[in-house]
Amino acid sequence: MAETAAEISAELVILREARRKLAKGERVKDVWRAGRRIVYAEVTLDQLNKTIQMRERDLEAAEAAEGGRSRRRAIGLAWTN
Repeated sequence: MAETAAEISAELVILREARRKLAKGERVKDVWRAGRRIVYAEVTLDQLNKTIQMRERDLEAAEAAEGGRSRRRAIGLAWTN
């Protein structure tokens, strides 16, 4: 089942909030409580930015499909390294 534009938009809000918290240093890496340690997966700013860009493209495609427009767009000629 394809995701709706609303679902993707909601996910983008969460991803942007995670990026903001990471940039501000608010992300917790590990927690000790009662002698037990919980380690959270680390994510980099670059990974978050790439994920946000990917989901923004998904949102454009979903909005186009819901609006009855073509889902395809012009092919970019730039390489991302």
